[in-house]
Parts: sequence; structure tokens; C-alpha cells
Amino acid sequence: TDFTGVPLRRDHTGSITSGRRSLTVLEKRESLPAMPRYELALILKAMQRPETAAVLRRTVETLLERGAVVRALESLGERELPYKISKHNLRHCRAGYFLLDFHAAPGLVAPLLDHLKRDVDVVRPTVLKNQQPPPPQSAPCPGLETATGKRAHKR
Repeated sequence: TDFTGVPLRRDHTGSITSGRRSLTVLEKRESLPAMPRYELALILKAMQRPETAAVLRRTVETLLERGAVVRALESLGERELPYKISKHNLRHCRAGYFLLDFHAAPGLVAPLLDHLKRDVDVVRPTVLKNQQPPPPQSAPCPGLETATGKRAHKR
């Protein structure tokens, strides 16, 4: 199922279909386009589940229409805001937190933020460039062990 509970089906071409939209499944990591990876942190006003799902669907469809590849959508739950936020002539004290991981062209970010800031259901959108994690360190730091194999003590 997708994030709204609509069942997903795979057709004969390897695409996943959900209602009116068809999404191509990316089976291998190498098949991803050479676009930077971004993370969209969304704070949505407190709403019932169907309304929240509609806002998330609109956001994902906007990304897909503009050529982005959505990798993941994660709900961090609804909670009290650390301070009251006034947006679109409303004061918000509770909100839903969501993370959306996607690949997109760099020129997409500014128009996307402009679009989301005008959405009355979005309290605060933030896009961060998701840096790749550093490669794992294969050998321990040479200054931590002595010739006998014991750790050196700080003095």
C-alpha cells in the first residue's frame, strides 16, 4: 500500500500503479539519475488523517511532475510545536512532522519551496541537501594503540 492506504499493484512492465498514477520502480541503486539527494522536512498543520494524506499526496505528485525521484516518506508523528507559529493568518501550536527523501535537479528546489510556502496546509517546509555518509574507516587510528597492542593512556 502507499502512504494513504491505497493498494499498489505491479504490472507486466515492472511499474507500480496506484489509482490514476503509475510509478516506475527503481530496482538498482545504479539506475538512479545523477541528481543530488535532498530531504524535505515538512511541518503540516494538525489535521485528520485523510486531509494529511491528501496534502502528502499533493506534495509527492508535485515532485514527480517536476522530474524528481521520491525515495522515501517517513512520518515522525504529531506533536506540540516548540513555539507558536503564525502562518496563513492562523496560529499553530500542534503539527505533524514528515520527512521526504528524494533526488531532484538543483533548479527544482527554489520553485518547490515557493510552491510549498503558498500551500495553506504546510506550516514550515525545509529542504536540506542530503550528504552521502563518509566511507567506513577500515583501520583504527594509529595514535590509539602502542607497539604492544595496548591502548595508550592520556596523561
